[in-house]
Amino acid sequence: MKNTDYFRIVLAFAAALFTIQSCKEDGVSGIEPLSNNPDNQVSDELYQVSTIAGNKEAGFVDGKGSNALFSDVRGITVSADGKLFVADGGNSAIREINPLDSQVTTLAGNGTFGFSNGTGRNATFNLPTDVSIAPDGYIYSTDFFNYKIRKISRAGEVTTFAGADSGYVDGPLSKARFGKIYSIEVCKDGIIYVFDDYKVRRITPKGIVSTIAGSTFGYADGPAKDAKFSSVVDITVGKDGAIYLADLENNAIRKISGGVVSTVVKSPFGYLDGPLNTARFSLIQGIVFDEDGSLYVADSRNNRIRKISVDNVVSTIAGTSSFIDDQYADGPGISAKFFNPISLIIYKNALYVADNGNNRIRKINLE
Repeated sequence: MKNTDYFRIVLAFAAALFTIQSCKEDGVSGIEPLSNNPDNQVSDELYQVSTIAGNKEAGFVDGKGSNALFSDVRGITVSADGKLFVADGGNSAIREINPLDSQVTTLAGNGTFGFSNGTGRNATFNLPTDVSIAPDGYIYSTDFFNYKIRKISRAGEVTTFAGADSGYVDGPLSKARFGKIYSIEVCKDGIIYVFDDYKVRRITPKGIVSTIAGSTFGYADGPAKDAKFSSVVDITVGKDGAIYLADLENNAIRKISGGVVSTVVKSPFGYLDGPLNTARFSLIQGIVFDEDGSLYVADSRNNRIRKISVDNVVSTIAGTSSFIDDQYADGPGISAKFFNPISLIIYKNALYVADNGNNRIRKINLE
């Protein structure tokens, strides 16, 4: 493997989405940004942060709350009944969490790296990086080093959904080939999007894989097939039907609509709230929309959760970059601490965060 490829994979592994919304593509008009006061966005009453499960210690243990152990939490998704599912990369397992009592169980995988279908701990994965849930309750997971997409029932039965071997081939599921599958999004109309080796691939409900955007590593907007991405570590779909992508190394959020790729925001590395066109981020990873169209962002190197409002203003809702002491604290957003937050999902006015560096799943109240 080339050193540059290894570097990109390592960066992408810091990732992993995701709302379940309709995937039709429509245009959306731009909105002029408004000004605000940088670094003065967090409310003590709003955005209370708590820990649902996990402990700073890495491990593979089921249990409640802090008794449960994870290792390298990545993508996170939520079912219609409010259960959370996490791609536990270091354990090569899919974990299930009941937020009501913080009980963590292992849905599939056994802590070893490999490739085998089966039920529960009889199945093995080789670095699941992302998960997304379909309307019928099936969970789809990227299986990075197996070059496949796996399908998991709520009872933990694992099958291979797509991917014949490493490579790049469009076509029927049984013949399609994938390479570096970083992220996945399942839409309520049955369409699945994955980001694979600098390309956005689409899988129809009839099981046909096609490439809809992307060419080679880099940065370029324009016609979808000519566009260039780096490592897209999260995909979500807005109410406008457009596809939004967290483009990690480009430190950007990209958009696909009407066969054209554009940039929502691309900033120099740094930290600054305010109008979108002057705001700064550092390693954008998780992205998710709320019901009113605001976009929440896991700003991983800044260790903060940011919000892009519908009027294109960026604010910080939780987190601080202080490394003076332990980079973990619950409480009001203004004093809460994260360490490499990488994936987000919203359920009933709660924002759940895969806090990778802390091996924890966190919750932010949005009301």
